[in-house]
Amino acid sequence: MEAAKRRYKDLEVKTFVIEEDDNTAPWSPEQFKQELGIRILRDLRQGSLELRPLPDAALRLADLARDPDPSIEDAVAVLERDPALASRVLKLAASPAMSRRPPADLSQAALTVGVHQLRDMAFAVASGRVFRAPGLDDEVQQEHRHSFQVGVATAEVFKRMGIGSKQGFLVGMLHDIGALLLYSALSQYGRETPEFLEPAFINRARQTLHAALGEAVIRSWGLSETVRAGARYHHHPTDAGALSQVALAVSVADYAAKLEATGEDDRAAQLGQHAPLYAAGLNASDAAAIARAVDSASEG
Repeated sequence: MEAAKRRYKDLEVKTFVIEEDDNTAPWSPEQFKQELGIRILRDLRQGSLELRPLPDAALRLADLARDPDPSIEDAVAVLERDPALASRVLKLAASPAMSRRPPADLSQAALTVGVHQLRDMAFAVASGRVFRAPGLDDEVQQEHRHSFQVGVATAEVFKRMGIGSKQGFLVGMLHDIGALLLYSALSQYGRETPEFLEPAFINRARQTLHAALGEAVIRSWGLSETVRAGARYHHHPTDAGALSQVALAVSVADYAAKLEATGEDDRAAQLGQHAPLYAAGLNASDAAAIARAVDSASEG
């Protein structure tokens, strides 16, 4: 756990760059929003936020996955050292969104999905253990549900766009991780300053800060540039440079998951009218597959 804590301490607090926004709301002038972002990052680095460390098993799996030929046996052994994490990873692996045939045990799950997917599922589960926000439980649960849908959908979009990375699920799952950090911080700050917990303030802070905060969290965890691009640029894919296709894939998946649809067909029809779908080189048939992925995640 000490290694996980050091990852936050090593985080460099730079000038906090945020997107242009209006200054009309008296509770969120541009300078204050920038100061809030810097405060959260500084508290993250100094260990002042009440966060649980990322499980050592997840960090070890990330290290194993960097090996060109990672050992499935080693990956299973690492997970088995954390029974709670292993149990939740197995449950996730058995969900309709992840497997047509639920694995009987962790070894079977690893053989089916491989070390990289096992790592991604471990990070997906672990993120729920790291961030806690008493008083904002509904917001946190909503983020978890949405992120799982986007993770499953992004994996499908990656496949259909021909993106070679095996990290589609992880990229989508962590695209809004900055919102969880924000909720954790505001929950803590709100004990002394109730204004931090006002819905209008929370919504504006999330809109303004979640992408940059997400990139900071992912950097502190030592994850790849691909994962960072999905978090930082999914609202502005063209700003991602060489990784713009990754950001565009997350953007399409995010949009598909947010649609208020009456079912899979309705979701596919609405997504089929979304211009970025075609900018990604996809079509109506792809929209149907993405909609199916979102709905399968909803069932899981």
